[in-house]
Amino acid sequence: EDNRFLTSVNDLRSREIISYPNPFSNRTQIDFENPMKQPYQLIITDMSGKIVKVIKDIRDDKVVVLRENLPQGFYLFELKGETVYRGKFIIE
Repeated sequence: EDNRFLTSVNDLRSREIISYPNPFSNRTQIDFENPMKQPYQLIITDMSGKIVKVIKDIRDDKVVVLRENLPQGFYLFELKGETVYRGKFIIE
């Protein structure tokens, strides 16, 4: 018998995903499951935790992130909606 138990809702609703290409110079794409076309919000932070970009009302199953004015470096992202997806990417 399995005596383990879940400690929070996030155990079930948070998943790791990737962006590609990664590292990238101009743009990267994040694919995720969104069959019901629910709204998602993408929050990108730098390594200090500062929010550097937010993309709202994503209703597809992918989002393209353009580098624009982001400097080279390591970034974390969180895609929030029905499920929470987390990942990281590097800008060259």
